[in-house]
Amino acid sequence: MNFFRLDKPVQFLKGVGPVRAEALGRMGIVTARDLLYHVPRRYDDASTIEPIEKLQVGADVTAVGRVRSKGVIPTRKGLRIFQAVLQDDSGMITCAWPGQPWLERKLQEGDLLLVTGPVKFFHGRQLQPREFTVLARAEEDSPAQVAQGHVFSTYPASEEVQQWVLRGLFDKNR
Repeated sequence: MNFFRLDKPVQFLKGVGPVRAEALGRMGIVTARDLLYHVPRRYDDASTIEPIEKLQVGADVTAVGRVRSKGVIPTRKGLRIFQAVLQDDSGMITCAWPGQPWLERKLQEGDLLLVTGPVKFFHGRQLQPREFTVLARAEEDSPAQVAQGHVFSTYPASEEVQQWVLRGLFDKNR
């Protein structure tokens, strides 16, 4: 029998090397037990995903789409708004993250995102995500997990250890 030791240093888990172990350590994750008890802060139910074409102003929605374009828009008051245009098979919508220009470095054109938030009307329909998850990077194929009915775990993350990295660690070390 192959027993998994919970006191095993996180560095020796699949998908973790010395650099990532150091970043995980800064989050308080030092052993396999720490990773196990790093519980999700919420879950996104993909069975409620709406096609972008059907998103209604005023609704709180969850949608999945590829980033087709992105950029930071400065306002007259000095606020910088990161915007990304998401596209699925049914259409496109602009997503806006006010005051978060750092997302310009984090998200790439072609990334597949799961976004949750209200749809507002500002120069057209605009989704203002309160939460988002990168499901696949631009260079990756669409993951099979985007299928309807899947529940996505959203873990507390950091700038060094992103959401998709944590989700991958749990998948690799079952």
